[in-house]
Order: sequence, then C-alpha cells, then structure tokens
Amino acid sequence: MLLNFFFIFLLGLSIGSFANVVIFRLPLGISIIKPPSFCIYCKKEIKWIHKLPIISWICLKGRCFFCKFPIPFKYPLIELFFGLIFINNFYFFPFLNLDKDFIYFFNLSVFSSFLIIIGIIDYENLKIPNKIIKNGILINFFFLILASFIDYNYSYIISRISAAIIGFIGLEVLVLIMYFLTNKYAFGGGDSKLFAFIGSFLGLKGLSLTFMISIYSCGIFCIFALLFKKIKKSDKIPFAPFISISAYIVSLLPNIY
Repeated sequence: MLLNFFFIFLLGLSIGSFANVVIFRLPLGISIIKPPSFCIYCKKEIKWIHKLPIISWICLKGRCFFCKFPIPFKYPLIELFFGLIFINNFYFFPFLNLDKDFIYFFNLSVFSSFLIIIGIIDYENLKIPNKIIKNGILINFFFLILASFIDYNYSYIISRISAAIIGFIGLEVLVLIMYFLTNKYAFGGGDSKLFAFIGSFLGLKGLSLTFMISIYSCGIFCIFALLFKKIKKSDKIPFAPFISISAYIVSLLPNIY
C-alpha cells in the first residue's frame, strides 16, 4: 500500500510540474505545448534533466543551469503541493483495479488540479482565463457521462448539468443585484464560470456549500486583513482561491456525490 502512495505522489509531482507551465503561460497567452520549457531570463531551453520535479530545483540550488538566474521557490512548492493533494485523493478514493473507484480518484484529481491552477492564476493576475474553465467543464462532462454509464444512473448527469447552469446564472444575477445596490461589481467575471465548473462536479448540494464556505472564509480574511492593515478597502481581492479551497474541502465530504 505504501508503494501505491509513493507512485501516486510521483504522479502528483509530475502533474504539478506541468501545472507550473500552465500557471506561467496561460495568462500571457503562450501555448502550453510550444515552445519547450525555457528560462524566463536567458530564454535558453531547459534540458529534461533539469525538469525533474523538486529534485532538479534542489540540485541546481534554485538557479538556472545556464545563467544562474534565481528560480522562484514557488515552483517546487507547487509540485510538492500537487503531490500531497494526489496522496490525499488516493486516501479518500483508494483503488486496486481500473474500476469505479479509479474513475472517482482520477476525476477528483483532475478537478482538484484545475482548482489549484485557477486559484493560483487568479491570485497572481486577478483574472481567470476562460480557456481553462471551458476545458475543465468539458472534461467534467466526459466523466459525468462515464459515471452515468457505470452506475446506470442518468439522473446523475442531469443533476450536474443543472447545478452548472444554476452556478453560472445564480452568481450572474447576484452580481447584477449587487451592482444596482452599490454601483460596484462584487465578483469578477470568471467567478460565475468557476461556480459552473464546480457545480458540474459537486452538484447543487456541493455547489451551495462551496458558495457559503467561500463567502464566509473570504469575509473573515478581509476583516482581519483590514484590521491588521494588510489591505485597503479599495483593494481587489482574488476570490477564486477561496472558492477553490472551499470546493476541494467539500469534494472530500461523505455523501456529497
């Protein structure tokens, strides 16, 4: 069993390494396929031996092999975080064969990967690229169809599609109401699409719980940040990290599916 956790951890590290590419390139409009990974300072292509998750960063002492430009610590940290998340997913959905449990584990791992990437991108750029949410919803629908066939339960896919629609329209209506009341946009344009993505995975029950937890957690954070003068009232707060953390917590709750 420990060996299984080890391989799952390695898988998470690898996905985390790819996530670093997506997080860096997507907001800049650069293809995540081409060109190959390169140093952002000297622009030289990074060799495969220097792309090993965490290990390469340690061996290179956190610097580019060619120009010695510092490599941010966030890269190995994100890789490690992905590894731990994958281990946690496997703990909740262990599998021995390519059966229903494997499908649930794989689906949860894809879902959590998208949440992490979206949360970090919004934190760093205060925006969520439409492309990543659209791809996330499409992949979720693929798993919905697969799960419906496995369980012979077609109401499952209908409930998830309904939750995705409610998640999008519900927040858009709330944004409109808040705008009329305060003449300000309370949420970013990508948040409603993110709730649609979450609804397509968690359903209406999980979507509602995610919304409540994210609102309260963001509110508590803002109150303390204002009290300690870490932010100003005029500052924009990225909401996606709170949504992503809340959605992942809810996804691990029993009977949420």
